[in-house]
Amino acid sequence: MWNAVDLSLSVANPSNVANVEVRANGNVLFRATNAPFQYTWDTRAVGDGDYTLSAVITDRQGNTTTSNLQVAVRNILLTIKVPDDHLLNIDGRMERAWVFLMSESGELLVNAEMKNGEMINLGNGTYNGRTFTLSEAYLTASGLSLDITSFSEVPRGKWTLAAAIPDKLPVGNLSVQFKDSVGTHPYFVSTNGDSQIFFEGGNSIRLQLTQSPTKLFIRSIGNSFKLLQHR
Repeated sequence: MWNAVDLSLSVANPSNVANVEVRANGNVLFRATNAPFQYTWDTRAVGDGDYTLSAVITDRQGNTTTSNLQVAVRNILLTIKVPDDHLLNIDGRMERAWVFLMSESGELLVNAEMKNGEMINLGNGTYNGRTFTLSEAYLTASGLSLDITSFSEVPRGKWTLAAAIPDKLPVGNLSVQFKDSVGTHPYFVSTNGDSQIFFEGGNSIRLQLTQSPTKLFIRSIGNSFKLLQHR
């Protein structure tokens, strides 16, 4: 759930209801004595997290019935933890980088500049979509080049940065073998120090590693879910 959510309570015999009370984690959202039992909950007034919605129904004989529903509030579109050394290049200079979230129609939802070691929470209080397009933009080579990596259909939740600042000293190489690969669907394969696009029908790719241990991510382009995370 996110933004404003319409809640509706169905009661078998509404004429026998004396009182209805709906709570979120024990806090009363609304009370009603007559049908229809409806309420618009602005979830932006509470923090992201898991909630128990409880409907407490009291009939005219004084009997009480409670019905519970588990929900998750997700008003933050994306949370990103920037590694402590993410923007430090081989010469010790700090590079600059940004992250952008856009709707499927190309509307800019929110953007932020990355800083080493910070936690970024990206939100847009009016956006109701489940997914969006994410772009990582890196200004490198003393501001002479701009490298952009984009992913579509990214779901709300957490994101691990895919791109890495180039020119870091490699500490080794990684060969990834793909078995039974058919078709032409592309995948974005990345580590902390290198990235490549792999098309189904091939056999393997070879990536540089700039730290050990490292993480390997394989994302389906156009679907943008994380298929594998391995250390």
